[in-house]
Order: sequence, then structure tokens, then C-alpha cells
Amino acid sequence: EKVLFQVCDRAGNCSEGESYIKLDKTPPKITINNPYPNWFNKSAYNNNNNAFKITSTATDKTSGIASHDYKHSDESSWTTKSLSSSSTVKSDKIETGPYKTEMNKSITFRTYDRAGNYTDASTNIRVDITSPSCSISASGTSGNSNWYISNVTVTLRTTDTGPAGISSYGLGTSSSVSYNNKKTGIQYETKGTTWHGIVKDNAGNTATCSSNTIKVDTTPPTINLKFVPSSNTSTHVYSNSFTGTKSASISSWQNQLLKDYVTFSDSGSGISGNLTAKYNSPGEKRPNTTISATNINRNRTSGSYSSNLDDGYRYMEYSVSDKAGNETLVKFKVNIDTEDPTCSILVNKSPDGDNGWYKTNPTITLNKSDASEPCPSGVSSYGLSTGNYTINDTDSKTISYNTTGTGKWYGKVVDKAGNYGTCTRSSIKVDKTAPSGSITMLGKTITDHYNFGTVKSKVSSLKITGSDSTSGIVTSGNIRFNKEGLSSCSYSDTLKYTKQYTLTSGSYTLSNPLTSDGCRYINVTLKDNAGNSREIKALVNQSTTPVDNNPDGVCKYIDINVKTSKAKNGSATSWDNCSCGKSHKTAHYIVCKYNGKYYDKRYYYRTIKKDSTTDISPTFVCPNALNPGDVDKINAGATITREVGGVEHKFLTTSQSSTITWWSQYKF
Repeated sequence: EKVLFQVCDRAGNCSEGESYIKLDKTPPKITINNPYPNWFNKSAYNNNNNAFKITSTATDKTSGIASHDYKHSDESSWTTKSLSSSSTVKSDKIETGPYKTEMNKSITFRTYDRAGNYTDASTNIRVDITSPSCSISASGTSGNSNWYISNVTVTLRTTDTGPAGISSYGLGTSSSVSYNNKKTGIQYETKGTTWHGIVKDNAGNTATCSSNTIKVDTTPPTINLKFVPSSNTSTHVYSNSFTGTKSASISSWQNQLLKDYVTFSDSGSGISGNLTAKYNSPGEKRPNTTISATNINRNRTSGSYSSNLDDGYRYMEYSVSDKAGNETLVKFKVNIDTEDPTCSILVNKSPDGDNGWYKTNPTITLNKSDASEPCPSGVSSYGLSTGNYTINDTDSKTISYNTTGTGKWYGKVVDKAGNYGTCTRSSIKVDKTAPSGSITMLGKTITDHYNFGTVKSKVSSLKITGSDSTSGIVTSGNIRFNKEGLSSCSYSDTLKYTKQYTLTSGSYTLSNPLTSDGCRYINVTLKDNAGNSREIKALVNQSTTPVDNNPDGVCKYIDINVKTSKAKNGSATSWDNCSCGKSHKTAHYIVCKYNGKYYDKRYYYRTIKKDSTTDISPTFVCPNALNPGDVDKINAGATITREVGGVEHKFLTTSQSSTITWWSQYKF
């Protein structure tokens, strides 16, 4: 590269020159030829004259190669190849090797150019010419004749003495087993299976192996056992198959003589010999699970009947073995009973109500018995119900509902042999519910208790109603009262007086039950035929004496002309004995001739002194519905309703003339 120079002095004189500079900023390049960059294995060893070499080519197109070196990974110093400086070398090659012994290392090449730039490049040197090895083992429970009588665990064991190490392996029952990376497997039932293994190291060297033939029979022989009636061998009462050691029995006792029918087989190693059968003595009258040496013992061929199994507790053992050594042993029990059980139906208590009725829940129980000899099987199922004989496994029933007692209770008991007995009992009457009923007076119906408080009208009637849908209502009873003339009363008062009632079509009405004013406690008890009762109570303070309900003023709507109000004491007889200021409709004051209480149409009164002026200003609010003339045409004894203070009240007229209407009762 050409470079120009210029230099000047302080006086401004200058001179120029030029020079050439060599510049190389690019490192040299290395190309490695390694024919086995991964592994040089046994196959390559045999096919490549037992060795291989590695070549490094260094190139530099600018300043040229100055040196070309290499170093193995297990060496501490470089092997240097210096090149002549007298000429520019653009390319250089180094060959290392031959490599033929087992190793696992790398080699690094380095080259410098003449400008001082350098490059490193590496490659692996991996040689493994030793194949791995494998073996297969089997472990399990050994039986007879080279059989296993348990599942067998098959294990692949692999080794590799070369530097590559194992990369993959496989285990299976196929001779062309794949690399499935399995080292263990389970051999189940088989009459003969060979397992195969394969292993490969990281260099690609392989090996195979195989196991001995493995025979596995883990299943004991099968015993097929059937029990048939001695009188009809074409049917059966029990049939089942067994393997291994089992205990079994017929689920229920039998009420007929039986025979057993036995077959046996083995799908694995095959049966070894015949079946051995043992029986206890016939006619055993008590349970005995131990079969002694003196009991019957015989060999049985497949498909043969035994002799009769008689009445009693019978115990049998059946055993057979296969060639691998597995055994099936069946311990069996079958029992025979021909006697019927018995039963009866009991109640836990006597009726606690009237007329044979129960007022509380009675419990009925099915009494069961199967104590017949010589071989009672015992009760297996039973039932207690209404309407029919039913097996429902119920032997006790609490009657928690009302019932009139129609129908019967039925009991049934079945023993384990299928024999049964029945029993009945007349039905039971239950009424736990008090009768329905009420008393009605003063327009209110009471089913429990009620306090009327003070009433300003006479109690005109008391009505009683009663009914009972189960045992029926008792139609006669008493109405009871506390004593008369009390100013106060309570539900704890003594009841001194009675009045008998008799319900007709479920009701009874007593007129004028209270003969005088005062606080009265009224008690009515209704009773049904079972003895249940309902008590209904009422408190009422009857007070018909007028009171001053308007002490601060008389009604402003006083009509003197039609005499709708009167003075009730002294010598005053009517409002004619009084004079009013202004119109009688809007009177502000009133002057009366006599001292006394002066009443308005509502039976309210105002005490007025003789010859005094009494202000009856309109500020005293009175019901406008009680204006004179509103009641002129109402007959005596009629009830009218008027609004007083925003509330409706009932008034009863007692007499009437063309000009005077009297009010005897009012109610708030």
C-alpha cells in the first residue's frame, strides 16, 4: 500500500516523499481431514488396515504461512513445523498418525502467517475396537421339572471395556429385538419362551445374547365342583370353579340329599395324577371343621359322582396338583335341614290409651325360632309387614303413625334350608294426635289460648267445635269457669263452675256464657276416644258500664232540636234543659239547668255544672259520621258501623222513637 509524506519548516519550505507498507489483517485458514471424526470402531478397524491418519492443510493468500504446529490433548507441548522465511509459502500440509490403539482424545492444529496472525482448529481422535458384551438372567420361584411357579423377572446385564461406553441396549422375546433401552421384563404364563438381548457402544460396536428357555406356570389347576340332588342329577343346586386354596360352602342349607360331581384340568404344565377327596362321616349332628384321619379318603377321576351326602353337617376336601408343583385345595361345607321354623308376633307393652288404643308408639316384634333337631339350620331371613307374608328382613317395627287398626300383621321366617313358617296378629290401634277443635266468641276463633282483654259489649255466645279423624271425638264434656266478679284473672285461676256440652254434628253453642261483668277464665277440654285431649283457654274481662271517654269536651255536633242525646242523672232529662250559644251545629258553649253527666249519641258524656257556661268549641274533634239524622230510621237492635278517630266501631241501637235514638253499646 502506497503512503505519501510531506514536511515543512517554519519558513514555509516544504518537501514531499512516498513509501510502501505491507498490510495483512486476515488470519490463515486450516482445513482438517479426519475420516473418523466420531469413532473408529471394530468394523472400521477391520476394513481400513487397522489404522487411520488425520491431515491438516494451512493456507494464507497474503503474507504466507510462517509455521504449522499441532498438539494432542494429552500432550503439554506443541510439535512445530517451521517454514523457510526466504520464500512466501501460501499453503502447507501436516499428516498425523497412524491411529490404531484405543483412545478418546483430541488434536489441535495451529498456524501463523508472516504478519503474525494465527488460527487454531481441533478434531476428535476416538478409537474403540472392543465390542461390548451382555447376558440375561431369570429370577422367580422354582417349581418342579424346570418350571417356575411365579412370574419371572428377566434382567439384561451389559458391560463395555472400551473407551466409548454403552449407548443403547434392548431386551425382548423377539430374536430381532430392537434397541428399546429396556433392561428388565416380566415373563408371565408360558410353556417355553426365550428372551433376547442386544447392546451397542458409542463407537457402534454391538453384541447379542439369549436366555435359557423359561417355563412359567403360576396358576394352580382348576377344580370344577357341582352338587346335584340325589334324586335328580340332571339339575344342580351349586356349581363353581376353584384355583388355589379356597374355602366355600353352599349359601343356604339344603332340604334334600345331595351328591358331588368333580372335574379338574390344568392349561399350563398339566395335571399330575388324580384328585384326592376327603369326607367326614355322614350324619354329623354338630359343626366340625376338622377332618380327622379316620374319615373317608379316596382318589377321584375327573367327571365322577360321589355317593349320597346324608343329612347333617358335611365337610369335604378336594386337592389336585399340576406338573409344575401348583396345588388347588378346596375345603367345602354343605348342610342339610328339613324341619320348618316357627314364629309369633309380640307387642312391647299394653295399650296406654282408652278403649284399647295406644297413645304412644308401640313396638311389635317377630319372635323367631328354629330349634328343631337333629340338625337345625337357623333362621336366615324373615319378614314383618301388614297385608301379606313378606320377606323384608324386618323383625321389629315401631308404629309411629296413627292407624285405626284395620287388617292384620303378618310374620314369616325362613331357615337356611329354605323351610319356612308363618304367624299373624290382629292389627293395633294407634292415635297419638289430639283432636282438632276450637271455641269462637266475640267474632274470634281460638284453637289454643287467647286473652281478649276488656270488652265493652256483652259476650253473647260461645261456640265449640271438635273432631278427630282417627279414634273419633268424645261428644260430651264440660265448659269450666273461674268464679264471678273478679277484676283480674289468669290461666292459673281455679276453675269452680262447669257447664256440660254435647257436640252435635261436631259443634255446640252456649248463649250468654257470662252472666255478669268481671274477668273470667274459660276452659274447654276436647277428648278423643283414645284419651288424647286438647285444652282451649280464653281470658275475657266483660265490662258493660259506660265510662267517660270524652272528658275534655262534648261532641260539637249536638242536635238539641231532635234530642239525640240525654242527661242520665240528677233531674236533667234531656238536652232541652240546656241552651246553646250559636247554632246547635256549631255551638261554642252550652248552659244546663242541672248538675249532671250529659251524654252524646256515642254514649260519651261530659260532666256539666248547673248554670255554668261550658265551652264546647269545635276544637274538640268528634266523628262527623255521627251527625243527627244518620240513625233516625234504624230499627231497635240493629248494629251500625261508624268511624271514630280513623277506626271503625260497631254500635247497637236498643230503642227508637221518631225523635230519640239510644245507644247502649260501643266497642273500640
